[in-house]
Amino acid sequence: MSAAEDRHEPTCCWVLTPPAPGAVAVVCIEGPQALAAADRVFQHVGRRRVVQMAMDRVYFGHLRKPQGEEAVLCRTGPQAVEIHCHGGPQVVQALVAALKQQGIAPASPEQWLRKQAPCGPAREALQWMLQATTEPMARLLWHQAQLAWPRWLTQARQALAQSDWPRLNDLAQEVLAWEQFARHLVEPWQVVLAGRPNAGKSTLLNALAGFQRAVVHARPGTTRDVVQQSVALGGVPMRLSDTAGWRSSGDSLEQEGIRLARRQWQQADLVLVVLDRSRRWGAEDERFLQAVQAQNQRLLLVRNKCDLPAAGGHPPGVEISALARQGLDELQRAILHHLVPRWPELHQALPLTPQHAQLLQQLVQATAPPRPDARAAATVLERLASG
Repeated sequence: MSAAEDRHEPTCCWVLTPPAPGAVAVVCIEGPQALAAADRVFQHVGRRRVVQMAMDRVYFGHLRKPQGEEAVLCRTGPQAVEIHCHGGPQVVQALVAALKQQGIAPASPEQWLRKQAPCGPAREALQWMLQATTEPMARLLWHQAQLAWPRWLTQARQALAQSDWPRLNDLAQEVLAWEQFARHLVEPWQVVLAGRPNAGKSTLLNALAGFQRAVVHARPGTTRDVVQQSVALGGVPMRLSDTAGWRSSGDSLEQEGIRLARRQWQQADLVLVVLDRSRRWGAEDERFLQAVQAQNQRLLLVRNKCDLPAAGGHPPGVEISALARQGLDELQRAILHHLVPRWPELHQALPLTPQHAQLLQQLVQATAPPRPDARAAATVLERLASG
């Protein structure tokens, strides 16, 4: 960068942590005046100036405003620093106000994202990362922004420049193959528990959640509304839904609960069909299983109460005891296998939004034989890159 360009580039600050009170807040300063501005708001305990600090090292000190407030500073680039301080709103506001007095313009997190990720899919990945509820999903989204999408766009542009239509077509289809997985990077998988009364659905929900979320009682029909709980199994976010026990008889309120259950079965990514293996399989059980299968074919049969003597006739399934917490590890592995049979490599680009998927479909069509459309492919690729 020339001296003239350096003078005209603004120095900005961003609050990278949420506005709600927290233990630690992070304020980023970037631009030609970043190091000098940091010196005026942060005092190192060893009196070292920021320009003398090694990059990617953490230095302890105090804020000058609010005076004496402990903080740490990390120089993250030649013209960039991060200050980590107490997360109280008053401290953050005082720090930003001190920077503003020096002419350092506060900017939005969206502007920071644009600086960190110039291409559209990478920005989407960073925005989604702020909403990720598990560490594996956050890590995957970080690699989407820093590695997967920049790498994919480079390869796609090279294929376009060489008129390598089969290669460009393959690249688009490789990303599209992960459309269903990508939808759940932030949005949890919907796992619904179905069963006859007293099969142990509520006990299983509590066991998977790790605490007493649903009411458990020996009286049939205790669960009438849908009881939901968010969990993470193997780092994968899920929403468990306990539904009313299915039976052909019952009062009108119980039947309304069963109607709600049917809707949940239909919308689920996976239905855990909980069977009481201590009770002999009969015609009513067969009707129940057929009712679930009519709503959803994505089923996992769970044979509950393996701590009791088994009765005959049950179809095969995962053996557990929700009450005794036996077989839960095997059940979790089975759930993960059904929902995520394979995990993408960190370099694999993913279609993070419906718009990405739509544009990739258009790219597949534009590069399909016998007459690939170079102009259409270039337009779609540019729209995909710009976001």
